[in-house]
Amino acid sequence: MTRQALPLPPPVLVPSPQRKRQRRKLKPLVISMGGKRQQDILEMFSHPAMAAHFDPPVFSPGIPQRELRNQRNLLMHAGRAGILPPAEWEALLRYYGCDGNGDGGNGGGNGDCNNNNSSSSSSDVTRSHLDEIFKHVPIDSEHRKGSEYDKRMHYSKELWQKAKGINRGRNVLACALAHLMAMKTLVEEHYDFILEDNVRSILLWNRHDDDDNDDDGGGGDQDNGDDWMIPSCECAERIWNAMQASQEWEDATRGEEEGGEETEDKGDNSNNMKKCHLRYYGWLGSTSNLEFIKNVHLPKMTYSRNTTTTTTTTTTTTARQTMSFFPFPIQADIDEYIIKDNENNHHDNKQNHNENDNHNHNHNHNHHKNHSDKKSKPGGTPIWGAYAYWISRQGYEALIHSLQRDVGALLWKGKRMRCYHVKPIDKILPRRVMEAFGVTGDNGDGRRHVHVATHPAFFRAPMLTSQIHSQWDAEFCKSTEYQLMWWWRQWQWKNNDDFVVVDDDDDDDDDDKGDKDDNVDKGSHRHVWDNLWLNDEEKVVVEHKRMHNEWLKYHEIAKGTGTEQTSGDDG
Repeated sequence: MTRQALPLPPPVLVPSPQRKRQRRKLKPLVISMGGKRQQDILEMFSHPAMAAHFDPPVFSPGIPQRELRNQRNLLMHAGRAGILPPAEWEALLRYYGCDGNGDGGNGGGNGDCNNNNSSSSSSDVTRSHLDEIFKHVPIDSEHRKGSEYDKRMHYSKELWQKAKGINRGRNVLACALAHLMAMKTLVEEHYDFILEDNVRSILLWNRHDDDDNDDDGGGGDQDNGDDWMIPSCECAERIWNAMQASQEWEDATRGEEEGGEETEDKGDNSNNMKKCHLRYYGWLGSTSNLEFIKNVHLPKMTYSRNTTTTTTTTTTTTARQTMSFFPFPIQADIDEYIIKDNENNHHDNKQNHNENDNHNHNHNHNHHKNHSDKKSKPGGTPIWGAYAYWISRQGYEALIHSLQRDVGALLWKGKRMRCYHVKPIDKILPRRVMEAFGVTGDNGDGRRHVHVATHPAFFRAPMLTSQIHSQWDAEFCKSTEYQLMWWWRQWQWKNNDDFVVVDDDDDDDDDDKGDKDDNVDKGSHRHVWDNLWLNDEEKVVVEHKRMHNEWLKYHEIAKGTGTEQTSGDDG
């Protein structure tokens, strides 16, 4: 008689300890033309704190400005960027025997062209050739914008006639086309954001805490040589918080519209009324504009987040709740502020004049102070740069649709200008998105679809030569340092005795200098730039600025100190 096995007792379900939710890694897409800049980006994302939260970066090719000197290359790059009407782009591909997916930058611009026509020089591709190419392509003059003369031409012909004389503006046009190509890749392959290769990520370091050992991504398990410190991916945390804040806003807006009175039919734009279509993870501006945003725009316009939202981070709850977004500032915001400020100054001057009629010295002092304040008032473009952002599919399609109908959205010329000028991408992008999704077509109501992260995740690299505005490299650094100092002063470090903000700006008033401890060695304290990932040359540049209060490029410092320059200019 065989003995039957007794059934096993039911398993005892022991609840597993709760762990923090594991987030997926973020997918960056970086615009670069290779060289040292691309290598620096690879090294930055290979840092243990970054590698735990980001996939390795994928690179979208940049476009050398020299490639836009002849007609064929210009139109091929414009077609790959998506701004040519589809019918004209298909006609170009047939004529040149190209597949349209060739290398947009480093490969010479020809792509995979098999037709002998692809080897034609710029002088051979005349207007008659364009007429031959587009002989069977109709002109959509009904939906085009511009003069009547422009509307009678094919878009490609108008683009070439206006772009062939831009001269020094080719680098601006090349930058814009490279961004449009990257946006197309982002929406088709679902990347999380676009970067330029001139950015540096924020890397905060926190004291070791037993509660932080389970931080999502496992960044704290890396051995970095500092037993008392662990890497905290503040960069990823700021991106996630900006994304969550936008999602909270969309949910809240959708709930208000669905729970309120029945609204009129808005057609295809109804769903877009509740969405963010452009989000900035890095931004900059002049110091006067940054001061306006900090003191006026942020307190007034920042979205107030739900305090019950939970996130996985080593950052304190109070600091985490302040990470949100604000709508893109426009010129009307600055104009409104200046009007109110002038009215207040006029009222104060009048009151001081009446009350201090016998104190001419005080009145003259106040008048001189108000006069000097006018020099630092905000103005111009409120926010610069398109070096760290995300765009939705609807936002990208609206942008391309707008550019395909209007060459003037990309190239413009005043009455007394000799040649056309190119609008930079950081101006085109927010304006076109705001115009597309505004109910009235005005930027005032369209800007709620453009979100700017209150806490930037990426900052401009110090004294990295700009491909467009190299004469402003030092000013870019001054604005970036102001922006870094602004956030660090309000950050949780101010309650930590081991962190001291070093402000070595000579522009402060004498009263402010008295608050500094001049007996303390600056080298023994954390500097605002120390919390960014920097390569070795940039560390030298920052150290020179810290000790001499002067922004110089690395090769200028190396030449001045007699040390050999280990590498050339940026690629």
